[in-house]
Parts: sequence; structure tokens; C-alpha cells
Amino acid sequence: MLVSAGKDSVQSSTSGQLVSALAVDGNTSSVYGSCATTLSQGAQYWQVDLGDTYQIANVTVINRYCVFASTFTPVLASVSVSHVCAGK
Repeated sequence: MLVSAGKDSVQSSTSGQLVSALAVDGNTSSVYGSCATTLSQGAQYWQVDLGDTYQIANVTVINRYCVFASTFTPVLASVSVSHVCAGK
């Protein structure tokens, strides 16, 4: 079950029109333009507010498929009951 679908999200920066909402729209396509994308400088983060408490069994991150896919860096996923933001 995708509990993040349509929930409020933010990210550290935005590359073009590749906004954080693209990561919670339910579309799992990895084609460039369908994924949320941050700029490459500084510490990047993406955050979603689930709006309620859930038991989270796993977190799936899908990398976009493009010529820059090799620039995808390791991901640290965390789940918290408080508002935590890596970039602030």
C-alpha cells in the first residue's frame, strides 16, 4: 500500500519542474520527467508528511533512468513521528 500517495512533500531544491510531488503521485515510471529531482549541490533531501501514524514495513526509492543515472548517490531513508528534515 502506497501511504505517501498525494501527501504533502518537500525537497531541498528543485531541478526545473521536477517537483517533490512527482515522488508521491503513484507513478513508478523511471523516465526522466516523471520523477522528483533535486539540484546536485549541497545536501539533498526529500521529505513527505504522511499526515497520520503508520506501521512502515519498507521504503522504496526508484531512480530515474537517464544518462545521469550513475550520479545517483546512496540513500538514507528514515521514518519518524516528528517533523525531521535533513536539510534544516
